[in-house]
Amino acid sequence: MAKTIITQDGSAVNYDNILAVYIEENTYDGMESEMPSEEAVASYLLSADTVTDVTYVLGEYKTAEETEKAKSELIAWLQREAFGVYSMAENKGEV
Repeated sequence: MAKTIITQDGSAVNYDNILAVYIEENTYDGMESEMPSEEAVASYLLSADTVTDVTYVLGEYKTAEETEKAKSELIAWLQREAFGVYSMAENKGEV
């Protein structure tokens, strides 16, 4: 069994297929627009690009600090576990 990451929305991602894990800022105001409105809610996404050109959002967090912590915990698990399943932590704040 290979390492599997369970995203916050319940998708399973095989670690062997991941090329990169990174943090990106997400601003969404609920409207289909190019420019975010003043009511836009900022959040941070922990994303993963795969060998099949699919990008998965592993988790969405309210602050950059929460996102960095989630990324660090994921990296620590990957470094110490040979096999298994890792579930992304839920965000603490409202997104």
